[in-house]
Amino acid sequence: MNHRGIGFYTILCLTLSNMIIIVGGCSPQNKQEKPDLLKNLVRAGNPKLSKNIGDSTYQFAILGGAAFDARVTYGDLDSVDPNKTHSNSKSLLFGLPKGMLNTPMIFGSIITQVSDRVSEDLGGLKMADIPPFQVIPVTFTNLENKSVVSLRNCGSDCSKATDKDSLIDIPVEGSDSLNIYLDLASLGRELDLTAIRKGDPVLQKFKSVLSETVKFDYSQGILVFDVEAHLTNESVLGENNVAPETIITNRWYLKPEIGFNPKFISRPSTLGVGFFMTEKSDPPVIQRWDFSLNGPNDGIKYYIKNVPAAFQNSFSSSFDEWNEKLLPIIGKKIFSYEFIPEGDARNELMVAGDVRYNILEWDLENKASYGGLGPSLANQYSGEIFHANVLVQGPAIIDIYSNWFKIAQRAESLKAADHLEEAQSLLAKYSKETRIQIDNLKNRTFQLKLGRNLKMQIRSQQPSLEDPLLSREDFDLPPEGYTYEAYMAGYFHDMITHELGHNLGLRHNFKGNFGAIDKSQLVSRSVMEYLGRSFRYLDHVGEYDLMAISYGYNGVFPAHLNWYCTDEDVAHLNDPTKSAECSRDDATADPFSFFQSRLIRAIDLLVARGRPSSPEWVVDQNMKGQLLLAFTGIGAYAASAEQTSSEWTTFFLAPGRPKLPLEIRSYVLNQVRMMLCGSDLTFEINKKDSLDAKNKVIANLEKLRRIAANILK
Repeated sequence: MNHRGIGFYTILCLTLSNMIIIVGGCSPQNKQEKPDLLKNLVRAGNPKLSKNIGDSTYQFAILGGAAFDARVTYGDLDSVDPNKTHSNSKSLLFGLPKGMLNTPMIFGSIITQVSDRVSEDLGGLKMADIPPFQVIPVTFTNLENKSVVSLRNCGSDCSKATDKDSLIDIPVEGSDSLNIYLDLASLGRELDLTAIRKGDPVLQKFKSVLSETVKFDYSQGILVFDVEAHLTNESVLGENNVAPETIITNRWYLKPEIGFNPKFISRPSTLGVGFFMTEKSDPPVIQRWDFSLNGPNDGIKYYIKNVPAAFQNSFSSSFDEWNEKLLPIIGKKIFSYEFIPEGDARNELMVAGDVRYNILEWDLENKASYGGLGPSLANQYSGEIFHANVLVQGPAIIDIYSNWFKIAQRAESLKAADHLEEAQSLLAKYSKETRIQIDNLKNRTFQLKLGRNLKMQIRSQQPSLEDPLLSREDFDLPPEGYTYEAYMAGYFHDMITHELGHNLGLRHNFKGNFGAIDKSQLVSRSVMEYLGRSFRYLDHVGEYDLMAISYGYNGVFPAHLNWYCTDEDVAHLNDPTKSAECSRDDATADPFSFFQSRLIRAIDLLVARGRPSSPEWVVDQNMKGQLLLAFTGIGAYAASAEQTSSEWTTFFLAPGRPKLPLEIRSYVLNQVRMMLCGSDLTFEINKKDSLDAKNKVIANLEKLRRIAANILK
């Protein structure tokens, strides 16, 4: 056996406030009739436009630039700057009723559209939001001696807001007896988008070059308006050395505060279950819907867009499963839903991110690095959820998984014809391409803010929400006996059920698999688990999920306190306080054995076990993701044994494993040593039919041991 690279590496072988009820509990998502979408809809385009929108309580004046100038000329409207003209602007001007000044409101925004249809990076900005603020609008003269409406952050008490609490100042253009006219386009002019490419210290900044208010609408007591920010990135030049333009559409919302349901109960967190928590209240409380206001046959209404007919049953079954399993807990159906048919005008007008509606959308416009995303908005002082969306990267998912099945079928055909090397070569090439695809998706992150005070949450970059588009299980074959159609039905059912769980307030639970029995009966006790594609198509709402909902919605304390861990608890080799039994990557009731099996599978492919020919799989090209997964999962047991083994639940159940924490480290490293340095590997090398084949196996094993030493040192 060639002993190159023995040195160091052989050591291993030797040893918010009230908007909630207004927007959520009494709002359109809880009503079954089709909303009137055109009554108060105003679009930019006609500079002479002059229209009032609203209801019997509030009326808002919307003016085009030419209409504003004409009213100034006729003396119907006093302009702050009589010399300034608006006729050439496409942006709409907004008349805020003077009676709404000094009135508490709820204010925020969500990105609903990104013009870039190709970039997964920029597409991931969709659903980024400015969290809902309770604000009070106040007229104010700023340091530049300009008249503005200042939106002051009230916190939980608007009577205490001062000029120091200003979130943003909106320029005043003029006024009449009823309204103050504002230039809301300013809400896009200060949009600052910074891209951070991993491994590159240079920040790439997208500069705002134009901002326009292009749409207003009003219903259910909520005013929404779209501001388009036109951004360019000077570091990337296109044709004729012109920086390409990206248009980001923010849908802002403004709602006068009326008062919360006095019966809504804010609930603190408790051990054993995990919910998203408020960030502004002290102490934080869990985020959940208020079901007490719905009638006996109502539920949170979702409008489902663009889902192909072939998968609609899987989507509807996710809603139905939650309804069925939570009926004994909540006492009523919690969800209702409607598929919006192709050609229906509502597809254009009802968009994900409009706080008046809950939308589940198969995204046909933008690409993103996630598979599914299920963000929601909640009152940050009471915890009441008032709005939720689910976005699904359907076309990308179909492309990935249909290709997975096609590659597997071709490999099986080659194996059947006794072309084993060609089959493995095909699978190895697919694995390499998949790895490149995953790495490309993780190449850039963004920071997005508005002016100095408003930082946007980029939801697709939050691990607590992301459902990965691709996993690291890139050498797995589709489950035996499953057609593509049957598999995808289970896959989409799991994904949508998982995202609806996020919409209900639930966080990830990476201990769900500890309740697994087998694939024919139960793969996890929680649909909030991450399960790889060899398991996830079988997952359903489980015992943990019902226990968590019982606490969050009924106050019933969990009977099991060791069934839950989430993103910030995940095992890390450099943090011995993180339990090895909390991992995003395991999938059975015995994680240690699971990670061992992953490593054994990798070794088998890297040495072409049982065959005299060369291995088609190479560490650098095909296996780095798998090896990181396996070594981290195994090594975490050694790293955290002394501090966390008293909390472990399944490691000690397998025969032959040590019981004392001080013995676990050496046991774990010995298990790795036997897998990487066993005599069986020498046997595999010796039976290769060529020197080239032997050298390839030796090179793979040396790289494998080097990676192990690097990770586990």
